[in-house]
Amino acid sequence: MSLVQKYEAYKNLITEIILFLALQSSLVIFLFIYDRKRQKEKYKQNIIEEKSKNLELYTQSLEKEQLKLRKFKHDYKNMIVSLRSFTSKIPELDETINKFDDYSSDYFKGQFLNQYKDLGNVENSYLKSLLISKFHAINLNETECTFECRDKIDNLTINIFDLIRLLGISIDNAIESTENQSNGKIGINIVKKNNQLLFLINNTSPSNGSVYKLMNEGYSTKQGHSGFGLSNIQEIKKKYPDNITSKYEKSDGWFKLELIIK
Repeated sequence: MSLVQKYEAYKNLITEIILFLALQSSLVIFLFIYDRKRQKEKYKQNIIEEKSKNLELYTQSLEKEQLKLRKFKHDYKNMIVSLRSFTSKIPELDETINKFDDYSSDYFKGQFLNQYKDLGNVENSYLKSLLISKFHAINLNETECTFECRDKIDNLTINIFDLIRLLGISIDNAIESTENQSNGKIGINIVKKNNQLLFLINNTSPSNGSVYKLMNEGYSTKQGHSGFGLSNIQEIKKKYPDNITSKYEKSDGWFKLELIIK
């Protein structure tokens, strides 16, 4: 009873101490969780930055090798012309030179060479890396592809990762649409006009599905495909109501997508 009476006198003080300790513990737990999350985000950011540096170095290396290959192609053609001037009077040797030229020319007719020329104008490393990877996927499908970018592309008005998502989805849709076509074609153009960037992505599309249906979440003309492509584009556009507009059109066996970045 004496002990109970003793602690009864300090009831309010004990209650306040308990509340203080509970509050302090909650604060410590919150700070621990926040710091752990911050460290995790920092770690992810470091990984992204490291990957970006490696990707940029890889892209620069590809560009240098591509430039060397184009120079070699030019010199090679000149050497063949020189050899022909010496072998024109020797039919057998001249015929051999012609066969060798025809044989080696097959290695210089690759689509990738033609696609890669204008990539030098794409100065943003993220965008350039995306295009390189997509061109590689298109070539694996043996789909005919053209690429044109006559203007320097550097400053962008929207977050680069949102732009990468937009273009990645758009080009993936074109790849998936043409991968089973015997004569599928894809055309990608980047145009700078009136302080705007226009991304034109066209692909042959024998399907007669409605464009508006394709924009609905979950709809797809491909069996077993989730169909979230164009609906995801619509979601990204909502983040930039004043910066991004898009147009879709299906005509004459082509599906045409135009993304305008203001």
